[in-house]
Amino acid sequence: MSTLEGNRLRNEARIKYGPQLRNSFKKLDVDQSGFASVDEMSKFLAKKGFIKNSDDSISDFNASMTRYLNKLNYGKEKPGELSEDEFVKFWADLYALFDKIDKNGDGFISISECCQYLLERKIKHQLTKNDLLSEVKRFFNKVDTDRNGKITLTEFFVKLPDLELQIINKTL
Repeated sequence: MSTLEGNRLRNEARIKYGPQLRNSFKKLDVDQSGFASVDEMSKFLAKKGFIKNSDDSISDFNASMTRYLNKLNYGKEKPGELSEDEFVKFWADLYALFDKIDKNGDGFISISECCQYLLERKIKHQLTKNDLLSEVKRFFNKVDTDRNGKITLTEFFVKLPDLELQIINKTL
């Protein structure tokens, strides 16, 4: 995604999802500190049914949040936590990527949509088409717990580091 296209998609997602995300922030900031901790976010998502209320699911979510807060340089005001504006930007930016991959707009990423997106980028990772398809299938087997051939935004987010590592390790 070019910088201009990426900026456009992120801005569109911030407009589209911003009100919903601000409302969610107000609900999950239970201590009313003005910041959302990783713990508050995982508890909120588990309560809403977006992640399973199990130690492994919450641990995976917390690890992904921590990774992306650091990697993408969010949580600048208070390390490891997001202000309301940072929260909206973080999640809207994730929605922008998810929506870009979710070509048919049904709110899920199918195996074919994930493959199509990654095939457009396979040169960057110097993988063959077959290697990439193999890695996507392995990724889906981990993430798609109900085996319906689709993954949700939260499933995608929680397991995205695994896919990144699979692809990076395949190129080494």
